[in-house]
Amino acid sequence: MNQRFLRQMKHIHRDYIDMGFETAKAIEMAIEAYDKHDEELAQQVIENDEKINEYEIKLEKRTSQLIALQQPVATNLRKVIAVLKSTSDIERIADHAVAIAKAVKRIDEQMQHEEIEKITLEMSQKTIRNLQEMMQIVTTVDEQKAIEIAQATQETRAVRRHVRKLIIDEIQRNPQFAAEGLDYMDVVLHLGRMNGYIVNLAEWVIYQKNGKITELTF
Repeated sequence: MNQRFLRQMKHIHRDYIDMGFETAKAIEMAIEAYDKHDEELAQQVIENDEKINEYEIKLEKRTSQLIALQQPVATNLRKVIAVLKSTSDIERIADHAVAIAKAVKRIDEQMQHEEIEKITLEMSQKTIRNLQEMMQIVTTVDEQKAIEIAQATQETRAVRRHVRKLIIDEIQRNPQFAAEGLDYMDVVLHLGRMNGYIVNLAEWVIYQKNGKITELTF
């Protein structure tokens, strides 16, 4: 195997993993801002998104150059393509973290709903864990673990339904809660979409392994 290719791929994987953990940190900060109604912390998430965007640009450039100059084939080519494709999924996850941070500024602290926020916090912690675990199997290309992580993301569906019911019930009791209710639902939907992109990352791990695009729907 081309040693130069291996060295370059090692550097690409390092940046890719760093991007993933930086995105997990963005989610954590956004949810902490949401939990504490901390607008200053929410603004940090928004401003730090540029760093994640720079990772995406750098990885796209480096993977494209590697394909052009090294002309990898078979398994090696799949490794490069998987990083190139999944980098954009990670960037979209970061975009949803920014959207949550922006929602913090809209939710009236006087109208906060303790139960909804508790459920959302638990959902976010699972989302962060799913993303971190995905980053840990990038180099090992553990197909079974990728499937397990994709399965774990499905828990968010039931959570979204439960939060929706809580919001509707609260609006019926207190119509003034409507605006906050919509913002709470937005936060849960953003977390759900993050998990959808994590499923995409799992699918790219499997692609590296067998060269097939497999839809991990359960």
